[in-house]
Amino acid sequence: FITVFGIYALTYEVFKQNNQKKARVIGIIASTIFVLYPFSLVYDRMALYESMVAMFFVWSLYFQILLVRNLRLDAAMILGLVLGSAVLTKSSGFLSIYLFPFLLLIFDFKKKDLKIRLIKLLCLSLVSIVMAYLMYGILRLSSFYHIIDDKNLIFVQTPSEWMKLQFNDKISTLLSNFRGLWDWFFVYFTLPYIILAVVSFFMKLPDLTVGVSSQHSFTAKAFQLGRTKAFIQRANARGFQLLLINPKFLKEKIVLVLWFLLPFLALCVFGKTLYPRYVLFMTMPLIPLVSYSIFSFFERYKNIAVRIIFVFAIIILPLRSGYYILFDFANAPLPRLDLEQYINGWPSGGGVRESVQFFSEKAQSGPIYVATQGTFGLMPSSYEIYLKDNKNIM
Repeated sequence: FITVFGIYALTYEVFKQNNQKKARVIGIIASTIFVLYPFSLVYDRMALYESMVAMFFVWSLYFQILLVRNLRLDAAMILGLVLGSAVLTKSSGFLSIYLFPFLLLIFDFKKKDLKIRLIKLLCLSLVSIVMAYLMYGILRLSSFYHIIDDKNLIFVQTPSEWMKLQFNDKISTLLSNFRGLWDWFFVYFTLPYIILAVVSFFMKLPDLTVGVSSQHSFTAKAFQLGRTKAFIQRANARGFQLLLINPKFLKEKIVLVLWFLLPFLALCVFGKTLYPRYVLFMTMPLIPLVSYSIFSFFERYKNIAVRIIFVFAIIILPLRSGYYILFDFANAPLPRLDLEQYINGWPSGGGVRESVQFFSEKAQSGPIYVATQGTFGLMPSSYEIYLKDNKNIM
């Protein structure tokens, strides 16, 4: 629920500049998309940490935008609490801090007192970051603090480790990680949402009501004369809208894409052991872009039949995945690795009961030693729960 409201608040804040009423509608659409989103449905259903990471990622971006636009101390302090909670949840929470400088894209450099406002932004940003690191410092009181870094090294490479790799190994790692991450992103985010996120940057496609023959003659004549500017003007007058970058909310859209793209590329470069869940929080900023495209489509096309077909085309895949996730998870159209991790493979707990029974029977005839491949997932905790009081099992 908190993430749903966060998606609405983020979308509203991004697109509210010209028309608050329309921004509210776009925010409601974004919240609805999140509710139907297969990626969030999987991890919210199991209440894994990745859902909380995604929540803090959304709210961090919201309060950062609020801070950059309004330069308020209360926004800075709330942002500090959100960032602190994010880094306490998982180390990926630090990405919200590292991405903070890119919010300068939406900073208004045209207002008066630019130097004063920049200094004020810097000071307020430092307040937020210092608060976050102070909260993170609580972990240093634990004797197990070193385990955090040890665990991180299992999943990602440090810059120094990466620098030591041969060039071919760097390229191989990059391409391998990219293929895996993109496949998981493609399955969860679905093709229609990817297309809508991209389309949000462009002007609408040409109006197909113009005859084909007239289109060809008009295009050929314009290019023959080499009058590009006149061609664009006449095209717009005839009902065309060429595929050009739409300047409306362009900076805000770039920020949203960067908050997906930069963590995604960083994981491609430095990733060592990857799972689909690492992509979840990165996709959150793309949802407002999808909702913006949906709203723009409805603004242009008033025909009920066209709208129904459009809605059906974009929700059929998420609805199908959602049905299987809720009622037949084992056969859901999800990445194979997630199905093995959570329902079909040994990490999901399959075989634990049988193996516990087997060890208990063997221990009746004398002492036995049980070893696991590592201290990850369910192992060895799942066995310790049931066998810790059995003196014949070590």
